[in-house]
Amino acid sequence: MSVLLFLVVLFPTSQKVEMYNLVLPDVPMNQRRLVVDLKKRALFVCRSDKPIFVFKKGKVVENHFWDEDVEVLGECRISAGNRWTPTPVGYFLGIKQGLGAALPRLGGGPLHNVIRFEPVGLGHHLIHAYDNVPLGRNASSGCVRMLEQDSDVLFDWVPKRIPIYSVPTTLPDPW
Repeated sequence: MSVLLFLVVLFPTSQKVEMYNLVLPDVPMNQRRLVVDLKKRALFVCRSDKPIFVFKKGKVVENHFWDEDVEVLGECRISAGNRWTPTPVGYFLGIKQGLGAALPRLGGGPLHNVIRFEPVGLGHHLIHAYDNVPLGRNASSGCVRMLEQDSDVLFDWVPKRIPIYSVPTTLPDPW
């Protein structure tokens, strides 16, 4: 006797989006940091004098996210890379770019509020605005997508070059 099992997954047609409405304080340019938490699918805007994460061979070996001298100034929901084209993990130097190239699969219009980061050997990836973003899902080709209103605030706050930490999760280790 064989049993046939069907799994039906329903996705809502309209997604309720929790808005964080980024409002960021003025802090020294050299203390501004971005943390992309791939598990929570959130982007944290932080202030710190020191590195927040230390990586070795692509793995987090030091996590200072919860230290008292790291201040989280804001948070917004994101969409990250899918399983075939994941958002890379590591430390990157983000470069404020402004407008990006038009991507036909995203409707053909130019991307705006673009912050570019380039993992060695993996081409380039972007943090950018995209209004048709399914927040909280892994839906991009490796880029970090966010709502337009959040990206407007973030882009005004980001200096020309900014440290970006892309991590599997900001949660502390259980041990």
